[in-house]
Amino acid sequence: HGESVEALIELGRYQAGNNHFSEAIATLRSAIAYQNPEQREADQVLGHLLLQLNEYAQAIEHLKKVQEVSPSREISYQIIEATARLKRFDEADQLLADLLKDSQPDPTSALLEAAIAEGRADDLLAQGRVAEAEQMYPRQREMLAKAESLDPTSPRPRLLLAQSLMRE
Repeated sequence: HGESVEALIELGRYQAGNNHFSEAIATLRSAIAYQNPEQREADQVLGHLLLQLNEYAQAIEHLKKVQEVSPSREISYQIIEATARLKRFDEADQLLADLLKDSQPDPTSALLEAAIAEGRADDLLAQGRVAEAEQMYPRQREMLAKAESLDPTSPRPRLLLAQSLMRE
């Protein structure tokens, strides 16, 4: 079974790499039947592909299965990001708070906090709640500054800040 799973995962990656996304998803779904339930490698690859395709609810479903058997901060971050992209901001905030309760913030967690704040602000703006939205953008910028201070060599926080300022 192990060789079958690896072959199917490689085929799924190849299909995705050639923009044959529906075939890749089907291949990876078939690989799930043969994967090691203690590792869930097919679920992980499928979850990542679904994230890239903005299929956040389905991605969360597969990534949570991976997280159950092999917890990792990276997978947690991906679940949180997908949750925020589904506009489930309170849930994303809670997941992030739970993750950080026993550890220090890092650049990625600060970027996620910024993304959640920006998502809330954008959502409020779309509802015509301008004053409330304007209160959220400073939080986003504060978290981008925090991300930059935690990793001064990364250009990403500064680029995101510039994009935020340009949209204003």
